[in-house]
Amino acid sequence: MLSTALRLGLVVLLPAAAALGAWFLPPRFSAVARIGGLAALAVTLGFLAGSAQIVASGARLAATFGAPVGGVRVLLRADPQGVIVAVAACGAGLLCLARRGFSTTQTAGLLLCVTGALTASLGGNAVMLFAGFELANAGTAAMLTAGGERSGRAVWLATAVQHAAGLALLTAAVELQTSTGTSDFSVLPADAVGPGIALLWLGAAGVRLVAPGLYPGRRGVAYPAWAVAGAIPVAAIALLRFREAVSDHVPAAAGTTVAVLACVVAVVAAGAALRRGSAAAPAGRALAVLAAAPAVAVAGVSGAPALTGLAAGLVAVEVAVALGAMWEPHPTGGRLVGALAALSAGGLPVGAGAVALLLELSALATAGRPVSLLLVPLGLAALAGAAAAARLAAGFAGNQGAAGHGLVQPVAAIALAAGGAAAVVPGLAVQTVVGPLATGNVARLAGAATVLSPGGGWAGGYIAVAGVVLVVMLLAAGWLAEVTVRPAAAMSPHPVAGPLLPLHVFRRWHRALARSGPALDAIDRWLLLQPQLPMVVAVAVGALLVVH
Repeated sequence: MLSTALRLGLVVLLPAAAALGAWFLPPRFSAVARIGGLAALAVTLGFLAGSAQIVASGARLAATFGAPVGGVRVLLRADPQGVIVAVAACGAGLLCLARRGFSTTQTAGLLLCVTGALTASLGGNAVMLFAGFELANAGTAAMLTAGGERSGRAVWLATAVQHAAGLALLTAAVELQTSTGTSDFSVLPADAVGPGIALLWLGAAGVRLVAPGLYPGRRGVAYPAWAVAGAIPVAAIALLRFREAVSDHVPAAAGTTVAVLACVVAVVAAGAALRRGSAAAPAGRALAVLAAAPAVAVAGVSGAPALTGLAAGLVAVEVAVALGAMWEPHPTGGRLVGALAALSAGGLPVGAGAVALLLELSALATAGRPVSLLLVPLGLAALAGAAAAARLAAGFAGNQGAAGHGLVQPVAAIALAAGGAAAVVPGLAVQTVVGPLATGNVARLAGAATVLSPGGGWAGGYIAVAGVVLVVMLLAAGWLAEVTVRPAAAMSPHPVAGPLLPLHVFRRWHRALARSGPALDAIDRWLLLQPQLPMVVAVAVGALLVVH
């Protein structure tokens, strides 16, 4: 039986040792480096599974490895939040590394990203959180500068921005250490985190969460690998630890400032998604940033509903970024799977994004003025993102060329399945994942397929039916208007343009569609009796615009 210190130490050291070994291997041993990395991550995942069983029983694991600098302890601890984020990062790294084609440098960079995520998620103080930031940042730089190509200025500028975010977090940690004598999350006084420290902390985590939109794409680099294994988990645990440090009472000035900035990012990302909606790679990145913006906004709002919305939003961001493997560096998996992935990344009712958006907007609606006014820009941005996702999905579905060569990457397949499950059984998803991340299930459950929030209810069944009806209506409208779709050049060397619903297909299925009219009408009448959140949000937005 391993001791607690040895167990937690091995969780961090195994990926680090594998990264170091891969870094010094010659390029011709790329397969050896990849197999070694897979083995290290598999063993690490086993240790995390054992720790998860102990933590689930109510125990907490903690180990101190000395205090080498200024009394700052090298502290590792395992609690539900840290273990879930660590498992997500390690599992994502394992799935990404299952894809062939990684060079030794890229393998080392990916393993370093996982090491950073594990250090941050299991770190017991803000200094360890900063260490995880920098390790993941170094791993990202290693992956994006591998391959022997000259790195552009955009890569180094994005890396510098991420490093500056890490320094902001370090500044907050040093200020806490100086003012209170500790930066341990579990022993910080309730009022230790003032507006200045809160702004630095939230800003650092927010910049890290929107990292997928900052880095340019590079040929031959698996885009989601560094993000799902490093950037997103590190940002997620930073936001969750911030809520722990402030005891769920965010300084109003800092929280409102960050929420407003997040709204600006959401509007910009929505515009970029609409502008590049026919090009898979840039539109997918914009949708990932758009999923991250509401999570950053609710991170600056006090209260249990906001914490639940933050946890759900972080899960949705991880899923949206993982789906990027469907179209970077080139689209894979076929037209239907690509279309479903685009809809899921855009927050439509086929993925986790819709559930997260419900909980996030509900938290903002009940936060009071002036935060509740942010519902307007965030809601409009979400609608624009949904439109861009539908356009991207139509591009996948209408492409008759080589849009789907190759198999679906493992990380994208798991993300698509997990997002679909969260859409159909949102209550179960909230209970098993979102609740522990939010340190307790603060959303009321009405069964595995339904979750209730302060802003209304969400039932996966009827919303999924509404989503199907909406897609059918969009396809019919596109055919009637003879709307053409121009797929991205990356999807096919010879893009094919044509109506969304070809005439011969319409003629073949005309009678079947005509018979389905009464059924759709019955479904529509049933949906009218189930407004809940959509009606509440619409009335709230209308009241705000009219009264104020």
